[in-house]
Amino acid sequence: MNVTYAQIKMLQTLRSQHGLPDDTYRSMLAEASKGRTTSTRELTQAEAFGLIDGLVRQSPNSGWKQRNHTMDKMRKKLIGYAREMGWVASPPAPLPGERGGAALKVDMERVNGWCKRYGFGKKPLSDYTYAELPKLLSQFETGPYAHYLRTLK
Repeated sequence: MNVTYAQIKMLQTLRSQHGLPDDTYRSMLAEASKGRTTSTRELTQAEAFGLIDGLVRQSPNSGWKQRNHTMDKMRKKLIGYAREMGWVASPPAPLPGERGGAALKVDMERVNGWCKRYGFGKKPLSDYTYAELPKLLSQFETGPYAHYLRTLK
């Protein structure tokens, strides 16, 4: 399978964090693909995952802190898409004398329902592992979020 959008974004982020010059990055791509390509977009998902894993391990903040931070960012991105799409819980009514209401919170039951029904792992968002989140995020971006964007036109 071709590299996912989420993996491309992750590779770009890691490249920036490491300050990799173009020629070094291209040689890493060639090594990851066994000389097949020097383009991020032509990697397979497995090749991209291997490269991401290697770059994360080499990060100054490697280990569980980096992984948890990365997982948190991917979950928040999916939740942000859900908020943008209007998947929000009913806001509580303002108390007498209050202006407006509370900020709209994402309907996590709906998000988790989508993850359990349509997500490839068939489990709640918080149960997806570091290795699984890029695929889930890509699945959400190309599924309900892409459909939502098409309806805006």
